[in-house]
Amino acid sequence: MIIASGIIVVPIIWVSLIILFSNMPMEMVADEEKLNIKVLFRENAIRYSDIARINLDREFQKATTRGEHDGYYEKLIITDINNNEYVYCRKLDLDYDAIAKNPAYLASQFENSEFAKLQRYIEERIPIMNAEKI
Repeated sequence: MIIASGIIVVPIIWVSLIILFSNMPMEMVADEEKLNIKVLFRENAIRYSDIARINLDREFQKATTRGEHDGYYEKLIITDINNNEYVYCRKLDLDYDAIAKNPAYLASQFENSEFAKLQRYIEERIPIMNAEKI
C-alpha cells in the first residue's frame, strides 16, 4: 500500500515542482539608489554604485517540453564590482501577428520590454552614483 501511494504521489510532486519553477514569480523594483529583486522567498538588493556591468541578451528558443511554445527570451545579466553575476530570464510576450505584418515592430518590442526599460533606468543612475563618490 505504501509503495503504491508513493508511485502516485512522487510524480504529482515532481510535476508540481516543474510547474512552480517554470512559472517562478519574480518582482524587480528599482528606486533611486538600488535594485530590489524578490524571487520566491529570497530577496536581494543591488546598489547602483556596486554595478560594474549590465547586459541584456535576447535569444529565440525552441520549445523542448510538451505544452510549451517557441519564443523569444531575454536575459538580464548584472555584474557587480566583486564579479558576482546575477542572471534573470523572462519570456517576451510578443504579438507575432503584428510582427508578421511589420517586421520592424519586433525591434520596437525589444526596445520597450521591461528588462530594456530597467537597463536604461539603471544605466542612467550609475554615473550619478559614481560621481557622488568622488
